Amino acid sequence: MTRQEFSSILLEHRKASGTAVKDLCFQLNCMPTGIYRIENGSHNYNMQKCLDYAKAIGVSLVLENTSLYEQIQDYGHMITVLCDARRTMMSQAQLANSSGISRNMIGKIETRKSIVTIDMLLRLISVLGLSIKIIAHE
Repeated sequence: MTRQEFSSILLEHRKASGTAVKDLCFQLNCMPTGIYRIENGSHNYNMQKCLDYAKAIGVSLVLENTSLYEQIQDYGHMITVLCDARRTMMSQAQLANSSGISRNMIGKIETRKSIVTIDMLLRLISVLGLSIKIIAHE
């Protein structure tokens, strides 16, 4: 999945939820440009803000593969799932080599000293053999 495809799916869910951009701005304490940045996928955006956006429109992200199905509750949970998946498969150095993300950055992500962007997330899940889905809350 590309950033643009991911963003397009989020936009479809926002429209289906009937949530107005001005309401999201109020809930997320941001300007409309922050919402449009996520929805149009033309910029590499912060996943912590994206997860707040998803929660506000009533959807969740799911990371899965043949042995894992995790509905992401918040940013910390997402990092825990990624760390656990990485630890069962490879070292930080191996993930760095395969993903093109520096070993230093992977360490910062895992210790929560740096925020994952959508582009980093998509590279990490690809290398870890995970897929991502966006599901509406029932």
